[in-house]
Amino acid sequence: MHAAPAMSLNVRDFKWTFLITRNPGAVFWAFVLCHGIVWTLVPTLSQPNAHRDVIELLNWARHPQWGYWKIPPLQAWVMELFVRMAGGGLWGVYLASQIAVGACFWAVWRFAQEFLEQEYALLSVFLLEGILFYNYNSPKFNPDMLQLPLWALTVLFFWLSLKSGRGHYWLLCGVMVGLGLLSRYNMAFLLVALCAFVLVNGRARHHLATPGPYISIAVAGLIVSPHVIWVFNNDFTTVRWGLFRAKSHGRLIDHLYNPLTFVFNHALTLVPVMIMVGLLMFGSTSTRQEVPKASFPRAFLFTAAFGPFVAYLLTSAIAGFQLRTGWGTPLWSFLGVFVLYHLRPALTDKALQRFGYAFLSFAAIWVVVFVGHFALGPTLTGKVKPEHFPGKSIAAYVTAQWAKHYGTLLPVVGGDQWLSENVGFYSPDRPDVYADLDQKKNPWVNDEAFRQRGGVLIWEAERDGSALPELWRKRFPGALVQPMVSFGWQTSATVPEVKIGWAFLAPAS
Repeated sequence: MHAAPAMSLNVRDFKWTFLITRNPGAVFWAFVLCHGIVWTLVPTLSQPNAHRDVIELLNWARHPQWGYWKIPPLQAWVMELFVRMAGGGLWGVYLASQIAVGACFWAVWRFAQEFLEQEYALLSVFLLEGILFYNYNSPKFNPDMLQLPLWALTVLFFWLSLKSGRGHYWLLCGVMVGLGLLSRYNMAFLLVALCAFVLVNGRARHHLATPGPYISIAVAGLIVSPHVIWVFNNDFTTVRWGLFRAKSHGRLIDHLYNPLTFVFNHALTLVPVMIMVGLLMFGSTSTRQEVPKASFPRAFLFTAAFGPFVAYLLTSAIAGFQLRTGWGTPLWSFLGVFVLYHLRPALTDKALQRFGYAFLSFAAIWVVVFVGHFALGPTLTGKVKPEHFPGKSIAAYVTAQWAKHYGTLLPVVGGDQWLSENVGFYSPDRPDVYADLDQKKNPWVNDEAFRQRGGVLIWEAERDGSALPELWRKRFPGALVQPMVSFGWQTSATVPEVKIGWAFLAPAS
């Protein structure tokens, strides 16, 4: 470790040097707390309706299973737990997301201290505020967000395992890997990078002769094995969905175009980080002492920062797969550690002042853009987002009409996926959702159960007309079509109303 450089304080300026170097630990926890509060409140106050992914997962989670047709189960379980703790409020989802981001920040902070002094470790976390995955995208608590802490904790415990050889670190590493695979399969790209490091690096390779790695494998396998059995019993539906999403156009150029597109998109996301690093380095000398090129820490740090990214690119180049930008959400957690480890800029008053103002500016920009996107976007563009959808109004109306006619709780809502999922979540009756009337997507209900229990069929009248779609009429001939209803979007902008067609399916009893 290197001693922190001596620094002078300018009492006339805001003391960024004092703030960052006097007690980095306290500043870190204050940052995590403020970040979590802000990004829990911002979507709670500015998004009137939940995002598509959030509503879909929350409806799935009411039926605990070891997998759902698109993804493994952990994300849905976590969301349902936090929404229940929040009394049914969506702010529970936003809080869960910020706890995940905060856990990622802690893992980076703890990992960075293995390579850097505390003030540099703090800056490596601050650099992440420039990446939209840790703020602007975080309210959309999908599996990509849950990967943030699980990837970061896996890297941390893997490093501590290699460094110390202690069994409890190997065990914790296995737990994180297992949970990561239960969240999303792209954990495999991190595992490829870490395994490659072990095979290539002699110091790491000697651990293969110890019980540690096999403890990790056993623990991870134990955690993920129920899901693997579920996948086999459900026709590999999650794997099929992932391959469908990554499917290329079958052109030779895809093997070059798709990885380069991924590189370009992620280069754009890292621009704010490069700006902050540039401001920190501008006019500054480096305090870095020469590090041996073959050093073990340097090699591992490169693997943590870039290994999974390289694995993504090689996979895309070989198979021609499309790589969606969001799949790279957890890729850059250790980029700041890598950059500061090699550059080690002198932490002068002016450098830290420039960095601090840039950091605060980006933090504020993400909030302003997020709020403006939902508050002013429809007025400026004439286009609305799913977060403006009148889900609550539609659910309240349908639920009240069902209670008026049948005097019971609404048991099932089926039909158009987005409409039925909104009713399923926002209705106080929390009916089972039969999205797209597809049993593969909703194994907890089928046509026969729907006819026996009764419920509501719902569809987009603007698209499909006010009459019950013909295919549905054949499946549910007893459906009682109701008059079409219109609902205004949750925005002050002048946009066409949502028109829904709907029908009662009376209970068989």
